[in-house]
Amino acid sequence: MGCSLLLTCAYLLVSFSGLVRSACDAPPLSLPIGNGTISDREVVRWGLAVEFGTPAQTIVAALDAPACSWVHGGSFNDKGSTSWRGPENPEQTDKNPKGETINIRGTDTLKVGSDISLDQFPVYFPKPGVIPQNGIGFGPNSAFLNRLYDQGKIASRSWSLFWGWQGAEQENQMNGSLVLGGYDKAKMAGGAPLTAPFSDGIGCPSSLLVYLSNIVVNHIDGKKTSLLNTPGSALRACIKPDNSQVILPEDVFGNLKKAFPGKAVEHSTGIYPSSLAYEPEDVFMGNITFILSSGLQITIPNHQLVLPNVEIDDNGQQKIVDGNKTINFGQTRHEAMPYLGQPFLTSAYIHVNNDMKEFSVWQANPTTDTDLVTVRGGSNCDDDSSLSGGAIAGIVIGVVAFLAIAALGLFFFLKRRNKNRDRDSKAGLPLVNTSQRAEEDKKHNHDTPLEMDAGVSQQAPSELPDRDYSPQELPADVPTSNK
Repeated sequence: MGCSLLLTCAYLLVSFSGLVRSACDAPPLSLPIGNGTISDREVVRWGLAVEFGTPAQTIVAALDAPACSWVHGGSFNDKGSTSWRGPENPEQTDKNPKGETINIRGTDTLKVGSDISLDQFPVYFPKPGVIPQNGIGFGPNSAFLNRLYDQGKIASRSWSLFWGWQGAEQENQMNGSLVLGGYDKAKMAGGAPLTAPFSDGIGCPSSLLVYLSNIVVNHIDGKKTSLLNTPGSALRACIKPDNSQVILPEDVFGNLKKAFPGKAVEHSTGIYPSSLAYEPEDVFMGNITFILSSGLQITIPNHQLVLPNVEIDDNGQQKIVDGNKTINFGQTRHEAMPYLGQPFLTSAYIHVNNDMKEFSVWQANPTTDTDLVTVRGGSNCDDDSSLSGGAIAGIVIGVVAFLAIAALGLFFFLKRRNKNRDRDSKAGLPLVNTSQRAEEDKKHNHDTPLEMDAGVSQQAPSELPDRDYSPQELPADVPTSNK
């Protein structure tokens, strides 16, 4: 019985500790950012490829683009999906994080990568007059992250992003990565990151607000041009991964255009129609550095700044329009906040922790190597309010040791009792059946004299000397006394 109890308790404790750790230490999910083939047009688009519906339709979450299926990342055909469920009330609406009204389109099965499948995932229509890129929300109330966390597939509602490289030449192209429930340490360059709390969201929908102490244009001849007119001032900017450009205020954008050599054309005629465009002769050959208020510097190399002018032909295929070059920088409208979009994220690595409501920024280390690190989140995984793996292991060891000592004590107790019984039997002493004696006591009145045990005193029997004497029978008459 002792061994059974020991094994049962140890098993339960180890199983419990395993469940706690598995819920908190789920490995991060790493998803590629790169070219994905869109089902409805059989063309490719850079972004996060997801599958929606049954059978699956591939859509690419490449964000913020003009009204074109290819640029859009594909269109979803709900009539072609057997798992599609429309809303019970066609007029039903919801609110986005900005408080704007959006229409609920329905729900269907969402598949991301090989390990993620979410049933009845909600789909929303864009607000009237706006045709955004397909996207998945990753904010503090993200339905996507909440579902993954609740199912135990990620250890926290955190995510990290390296957008990748989209240069013209093969050597300047590299898939990015989106990590859920942690980050990729290999994508971080050396040096201390900038870590800041979420902003209130006003003017910055992502809540990833940073302060820029300067933006510097580094020319190929070594000359440097500062874009901020007032020394010691700081420019507020919003990191916005769903924006295809870096958007600057009017005065800063004007300084940028003055710093660029070459002859500008009206605007890009390709897939980024509001970006800067230049004739190929004497085009800018340098890079641009963003200096954050913490001192962190993010430098975008030339091969991620100056890109070919690409458009989509009638067959949905991408083609180079001409020799003009596109630089994906634009100007803010109506005094909106500057945005640091995808060009910035080709050289910056961000980690966003929705549980802690904070984010960090590093200079990116562009590499295909991976070193995934789990980030724990939630009350059940908080280091200050839950047991660590070492503490749980210590408890298990302590309880097992206690049970082992208890089992050992029980073993020696039973062994000694059996030994005493054997010795009394060999000595010719009658053994007392305690259960039988208790039954006899109930049958007799307490005033009736009781016979004492024959020859048994209150002292424990001692072993007789080991001699070769012949066995002697004890006297038959044993003195008795009345209580």
